[in-house]
Amino acid sequence: MKTSIYELVETGDELPFDVSLHRVNYVPSHWHNSVEIIFVLSGNLEVTVGSQQHKLAEGDVFLINPCHVHEVMGLDQNIIATFLIPLSYLKENIKGIERISFQCESGTVRPEQRSALDQILQLLAEMVQLSNKKGEAYELDMGIRMLAVFSILMKQFRTSGSSGAMNEKYMERMLRIITYIDEHYRDAISLQSLAEREFLSVPYLSKFFSENIGLNFQSYLTSIRLKHAVEDLLLREELPIADLALNHGFPNAKSFYTAFKNRYHMTPHEYRKQYRPEMAPRKKEDISSHYLNFNHSSALGIIHQFLERSKSREVRKVETLETRAYEIDAARVGTTVKHTWKSLITIGKASWGEEGNP
Repeated sequence: MKTSIYELVETGDELPFDVSLHRVNYVPSHWHNSVEIIFVLSGNLEVTVGSQQHKLAEGDVFLINPCHVHEVMGLDQNIIATFLIPLSYLKENIKGIERISFQCESGTVRPEQRSALDQILQLLAEMVQLSNKKGEAYELDMGIRMLAVFSILMKQFRTSGSSGAMNEKYMERMLRIITYIDEHYRDAISLQSLAEREFLSVPYLSKFFSENIGLNFQSYLTSIRLKHAVEDLLLREELPIADLALNHGFPNAKSFYTAFKNRYHMTPHEYRKQYRPEMAPRKKEDISSHYLNFNHSSALGIIHQFLERSKSREVRKVETLETRAYEIDAARVGTTVKHTWKSLITIGKASWGEEGNP
């Protein structure tokens, strides 16, 4: 069974949300009913939400609201931490969360939001560290920090409405359509044939698709075909590019080359040469995740260094002294200061001065 663009976020028995470390190659267009937070530990990424592209670098954080179609592409060697928080969990803890969206991206934060973003980064790093140690009261410590993240988001990064999100009213129809496309992407699917299946007009379905998924029909179909073609490109080195293109629904090799270069900014041959050595020893069932193996110790080392730097910044902030400069005019004539300290009297507690007390 092929992976649908709709991603069901599965959480473990311990936590109602997911915290994971990855090295990402390419995660094709998908959406889920969860808030996703990406924290870049090293390297560079390109995240596309709808039609908007966002470049992320080391130390950046990026939030994707629920039901927004997005894809992630690694631009070089990278390690990221991802946090997937189901809307069902948020509804239990935050009133009206389904009507709230957030705008939280490192590259666009205002100066007055910087301190809040630093707090979020600190909490995310602590959760990554805790998820590895899993010590006593692990679940409680994780939950406290996750809710603290959303407390900051609510106060500093909240936006009105949920622009760009899939309309929940039409989610059932959308699921039916994208499931059909994913199962028949090799065939000559057209907007016309899809409209007939759904008993809709072509103009209505075209508008419905764009408004609820954030991509037009053809762009989405191409992204699904590319997703499966890339898997074969890396798994089957002996397969000619022309055959690979036809096997995955492209009308010819030229259309595949064009779509591939527009997405990856390199040819299929160049891509296979660059990524094939890393993929070769891996099992086929691992490929569908689109995340690559990496050294977890290295990732946790980055988190440790990040937290240590945060502590040192806090100490420096506390120890910082305020300095003021004054000018004195020594030539100016002043008045003599008369010392009156002999006229002072000191007493202890007020009760000592009461009449009758020694």
